[in-house]
Amino acid sequence: LPQIAKTEAGKPYLCTDPSCFISLSHTAGAVSAALSAGSIGVDVEGQRSYPGELPARFAAPEEIAQFGVLGAWTLKESAVKVKGRLDRDWRDIAYSGTRKKILCPEGIACARLVEAEGFTLAIAAADMQDLPEPEWIPEKDLLLF
Repeated sequence: LPQIAKTEAGKPYLCTDPSCFISLSHTAGAVSAALSAGSIGVDVEGQRSYPGELPARFAAPEEIAQFGVLGAWTLKESAVKVKGRLDRDWRDIAYSGTRKKILCPEGIACARLVEAEGFTLAIAAADMQDLPEPEWIPEKDLLLF
């Protein structure tokens, strides 16, 4: 297994190839991983509720209305992972559009939001102009992009 290192911004990459970026995420019952020649971020979350005022601390009401609380959270988490460390308020990472055509914030070229089998997954990339459509393989409990 190759060793993993981090850039100064905290973005992980494979030591054997610094141009090969990775992103990892996990939640109870699911793991996600992304590998790319450019900066990439992935987040997966199981269905859950967010208490009280928490959603307003990371997303605008329009984002929550469009993507749902969990969708907004995973989109923003994936964007933070593209950038490495975040030096600003999460509310400044603004997504808009629709679930089918997500308009991304500055520094993010594309993002995709997927809901499957009780999980929400978001993937964002800095360089790619489009991410492929995901393919769910139920017999293997696997979602491929």
